[in-house]
Amino acid sequence: MLRSIFVFLICLHLGTAGWWLFHKDANAAMLPPREKNTMSLSLLSEVERAQQRGSEELNEAPQDLTATPLCLSIGAFDTPADLRAAMNVLTPIAGRIQFREMQAAALQGYRVYLPAAKSREEALQYARQLAANGLRDYYVVTAGPQENTVSLGIFHDLKNAEVRKDSVVKLGFNPVLESRTEQASQWWIDVAVPEDFKLESVLPSTKLTANKVTCQ
Repeated sequence: MLRSIFVFLICLHLGTAGWWLFHKDANAAMLPPREKNTMSLSLLSEVERAQQRGSEELNEAPQDLTATPLCLSIGAFDTPADLRAAMNVLTPIAGRIQFREMQAAALQGYRVYLPAAKSREEALQYARQLAANGLRDYYVVTAGPQENTVSLGIFHDLKNAEVRKDSVVKLGFNPVLESRTEQASQWWIDVAVPEDFKLESVLPSTKLTANKVTCQ
C-alpha cells in the first residue's frame, strides 16, 4: 500500500512538471474592428477616476488671472445640486473660488383669508355666509397667531390667488392676499475671474445674478 502511494505521488509530480514545461498560453481572441462613428463603452469607475484626475489637475494649476481680476458673488443657488453644477463649470476658469451658505426668506406661495373677527362666533358667521353663497373651500382658524381668521386657500401661483380673492370680493367680503415666506438656505459662489468674464455665456440662467465685490 505504501509503495503504491509513493508511486502515485511521483507520477503526480512528474505530470505537474511536464504541464508547466510544455503548456502554451491560449491566444486571446481578437475582437472585430469597431465600425466608424460607433461609440465605445466605458466603465463608470473609469469615468469617475478620469473626472477626479481632471479636478485634481485644475486645483493644482488654476488659470492665470489678469493683473486686476474681476471678483464676483454669483447666486443665489437654491439647492446643493445647483451649487455643485455651477462650481464644476466655474472652477476651470477661476483663479480663486469658494462658496458660502446663508439664510434668506424664500417665497412658499400665497394665502388668501378674511381678517380676524372679533370672536369665534363672528368668524363662524362669516363662514356660514360664505357657504350660503356657494363657497365651500374655507377653514376657520381656531388657534394660533391667525386665530378667528377664515382661510380661503393657499396657492402656489399668484394668478390663482388673485382669482380667488376677486371671487370672494364679489360676495361682499374684504379678503387679504399675502405672500407666504419661510427661512431657507441659499448658496453663493465668490469667484475671481478674468476681466472679460460673462456670466450669461457660462451659466445661462435668468435666476442668477453676478454682483461685483472687493477682491480679497
